[in-house]
Amino acid sequence: MVSDEARLLFVHVQKTGGQSIEHVLRAHLPDARNVLEVRGGKHATYADTLQHHPHWADYWSFGFVRNP
Repeated sequence: MVSDEARLLFVHVQKTGGQSIEHVLRAHLPDARNVLEVRGGKHATYADTLQHHPHWADYWSFGFVRNP
């Protein structure tokens, strides 16, 4: 998920509460949108994403992982 206005990139990792984070981001960032046009779609790597959108390297990026 990306917001150009906030210069923010959220990397959603499954089973880490990412849908809740996306819900909050959408509520507070009207321009927040999912990015699926990159090769790999939902499974694209960060490097794949930057190949298509190099300016996102300057965005604040974050994601969550969990320790099973």
